[in-house]
Amino acid sequence: MWRSTWRSCGTATRDSAAFNKAYSEPAKLSSYAPIDRSPQSPSGSTSSRYQEDINLGDPPRSYYTHQPPAQRFLRRAHALLSPKVLLSGRGITVGGVLGSVVLLWIILNLSGTSSKTVIPPSKRPAGYNDKAYQLLYYPEHPNTCRFQEPGAGLTKDELEVYQSLQAALSSPHKKPHSRWQGGIKLDLPTSPAVLEHEGEVSERSHLGYKFGLDGNIHPIFSLLAWGEEKFAGMVQRRSESLEEAVSEYKKRYGRNPPRGFDKWWDYATKNNVLLPDEYDSIEDSLAPFRAFTRRDLLSRLEEAKSVRDTVILRHRRGTGTSAVYTAGLSENDYWTNRRSDGQLLLIPEEVRRVLPDFDIVFGLKDEPQVLSDWETKAKLYDLSAHNEKLPENSPLPYASSRLLFPNSCSPSTPLRQGLPEEPSHLAFISPESHRRAQDPCLHPYIADNHGFLIDEKGEWTNPVVRFGGKLLPLLCLSKVEGMTDLGGIPFEEEGFDLVSKDKTPWSSKDEKLYWRGQCTGLFKSKGHGHRWRQSHRARLHKMVNDPSTLKTVPVLLTNADSGEAKTEVFSPTQIREWGYDISLSGKAVQCDQEDGTCADMDQVFKFAPLDSQEKANNHKYLFDIDGNAWTSRFRRLMMSNSLVFKSTIFPEWNTDILPEWFAYVPIKMDYTDTPSVLAFFRGSPPEKGSGSSWPSFSAEKGLRDEVAKRMADNGRCWVERTWRKEDMVVYMYRFYLEWARLVHEDRGDLEMAD
Repeated sequence: MWRSTWRSCGTATRDSAAFNKAYSEPAKLSSYAPIDRSPQSPSGSTSSRYQEDINLGDPPRSYYTHQPPAQRFLRRAHALLSPKVLLSGRGITVGGVLGSVVLLWIILNLSGTSSKTVIPPSKRPAGYNDKAYQLLYYPEHPNTCRFQEPGAGLTKDELEVYQSLQAALSSPHKKPHSRWQGGIKLDLPTSPAVLEHEGEVSERSHLGYKFGLDGNIHPIFSLLAWGEEKFAGMVQRRSESLEEAVSEYKKRYGRNPPRGFDKWWDYATKNNVLLPDEYDSIEDSLAPFRAFTRRDLLSRLEEAKSVRDTVILRHRRGTGTSAVYTAGLSENDYWTNRRSDGQLLLIPEEVRRVLPDFDIVFGLKDEPQVLSDWETKAKLYDLSAHNEKLPENSPLPYASSRLLFPNSCSPSTPLRQGLPEEPSHLAFISPESHRRAQDPCLHPYIADNHGFLIDEKGEWTNPVVRFGGKLLPLLCLSKVEGMTDLGGIPFEEEGFDLVSKDKTPWSSKDEKLYWRGQCTGLFKSKGHGHRWRQSHRARLHKMVNDPSTLKTVPVLLTNADSGEAKTEVFSPTQIREWGYDISLSGKAVQCDQEDGTCADMDQVFKFAPLDSQEKANNHKYLFDIDGNAWTSRFRRLMMSNSLVFKSTIFPEWNTDILPEWFAYVPIKMDYTDTPSVLAFFRGSPPEKGSGSSWPSFSAEKGLRDEVAKRMADNGRCWVERTWRKEDMVVYMYRFYLEWARLVHEDRGDLEMAD
């Protein structure tokens, strides 16, 4: 079916062996990218409309019914360039006109002046409209960076596969927004060696997917196409007017926007916000609190004001916003001032003048702090979804101070049921599954391999000792899936700079994956036994630097000719010497000196010296992993002109608009996908492991180096266009409008009129 479709689009003359093989086996390809059956083609037949959908820029069929274009061009050029024509009066006139045009083009380009770019339909991938494609790749504003198409860095044969995947992912119709899932649902292949039935998806395989092996196209081709389509889809759906924004708000949340939404929209459009509809994380944070009456919510707010290590942000229209320190905090403390001042800077004077009055409690700690049992959350979410309120003084199944994280999970989830999970080496995180891949309830292995969840009995990172499971409104710097903190934005203006300071050319950068960091993540003591060795940073160091940790390392490689995938086995030493420059740095920190844990850490780890940012930026690939909570370096790394690999369990304020596989690479918390991803960009490690008999693997440097470079450029551009101070102000502006409506005496009075 695929083959006949491509013939109908005028591409039957392509004679690449790899291309023909890829499309002569529709079962394999369609399992990666099943074709979206449009309403014009309900039965799967190839209608003329559907042919247009998958036409990737080829000329119309009539083009092939006449003389070949190359032959026509040569014939005409030969006639025009003949001495007889050139020396004639007509030739001199034509030459003068052409020379003038060329000179004018040079002057315009040197002066930086450009007219509005018109994108010919033949240059757009399937599924794009003019507006989306122009916003991404040809922005009109002269100071706006342009994104790069990752697929343009592939070889000719690989690009054909990539474009076919784009066509399968695209639809000529506007896709309905799915609040909880987002993006496009695509059934991807599973490994028959692990699962029993073709098409079966493991609910506990990181909600990425497991992939088939020999003879299939490498799955990262699908992920690259999917990542670009997902991000472009958000741009394509974006509202262009206040009327569209209000309509989209009602469609998503089933109510009118808050009063002041029109002024918020004006502020957002004035500051060129790229994605002005994507604020579902605000709704998700506030949803359980919508089920409380105002009186009950204010009671909980007063209780939250007594929590230590917090600041009360108090806004009064006319007098501005101030920070009121809670008991135990000093106004002279550097970190207290730095973090509280950052929150005040996110409410500039122009916004303060129009915001309604409100108080909110802001937590200064790195970690999320509010944990509630699943039964309570389920009841509140259900009431909120039906726009109902919990009667005052109604009992809720609050847990005791013995509440542990599994109690926050649904009874049907693996962690709550105590089911073990064996992470598969053969899986990647897909663009649609990134949020769910961070959820410890769905992936029990995270609970045993991340410091935040290992430390269940200590107060260093464990929130439940303090609140006993009671749901309090607390604005925090980071969240974990399943916890009920209000998601804020960590902002410290010091060092906040949009200009990338990295001047190292891409071609001069080291090709190893680089990371340095201190051994943070939990407080380590004998009370944990040896569990602290399983924390996320300690594990990464040992996996790379201790050969005894792993016996072998399976790596999914790519045939350089056809793009097919095959697994090869390497030793940990081979992988480290080829691909990694990773180490803990500094000295033992966050450990008990008295019980000898710090001394144990000095023996277990060989700490590297602390490195400068400049040294890190000299690498093409940079790793970002959690510390005590989110890492503040992510934004800086994305600005470094290097490709960022990120592994985290902490969704941030902008996680929903993160362009996975378009501007960075999401990595599983067990890190087992890391060498396969690195090999996709760099080529096969040297000295392949035993049993290697598959030919045509390329070990040359930079097998897909241009793809990695384009993704690195996209990371920098994504920050410049979605992670400016203005973007954070717009986010918090909208959050405070929603919060003010909840705590106002008459919530309906702070609702935007129809």
